[in-house]
Amino acid sequence: MEYTQLLLSLLGLMTAVVGYFLKTTMTELKSVKEICYETKTKVQMIEVDYLNKLDNHNQRFDDLNRTMRDLITEIKALRDKIHS
Repeated sequence: MEYTQLLLSLLGLMTAVVGYFLKTTMTELKSVKEICYETKTKVQMIEVDYLNKLDNHNQRFDDLNRTMRDLITEIKALRDKIHS
């Protein structure tokens, strides 16, 4: 009878230790999960910001390209007018 009580006590103690470490691990996992969600949100915000800036730059380069074409056309027209 004492052997079974000792065995049950050891089993209970082992279960308590495993439970303690499991609870600590789960708490830490929740913390890591929250940090992961925050980081994911920040990365998505940075990605959207980057895409918006890239689109803005592309529009400006397109405007610059059109302006340069118009300017070149006008310069050619003025040169032809001067040489005529």
